[in-house]
Amino acid sequence: MNARVRRPRYALGRVFARRLSAPSLLGLAAAAAGLIGVVSALTPEMASRSELVRGVLPPGVPETARVVALALGLALIWLSRSLARRKHRAWQLAIGVVVASAAAHLAKGLDFEEALATCPVGRPVALAANIRRSG
Repeated sequence: MNARVRRPRYALGRVFARRLSAPSLLGLAAAAAGLIGVVSALTPEMASRSELVRGVLPPGVPETARVVALALGLALIWLSRSLARRKHRAWQLAIGVVVASAAAHLAKGLDFEEALATCPVGRPVALAANIRRSG
């Protein structure tokens, strides 16, 4: 009694039908953290936190940090595919992007939730010593 294995028809179904590897999960997590960063940069901050930041930092820094957080979120989305493909240069860049993104979220309005959302991505990236493909 041979049971025929049914394959999904669509490409997305094939992606989820196979087992995801650790680099693929890391790339997916990096894309999610980048998306969180982009959404956070495009939405307004909480008023009480924003006033506290504006009282401590020089004028113009929170607005600049918002633009930087947006750019770093897009960069993290862009790097996610290369992280999934185990590219060494993407690994090196992702470490800097994650750290800078967390700092930008704190500087733009004490958005510690978004800063903490990037930290689970940063730890596996920093510990991924087996990423040795060139590029």
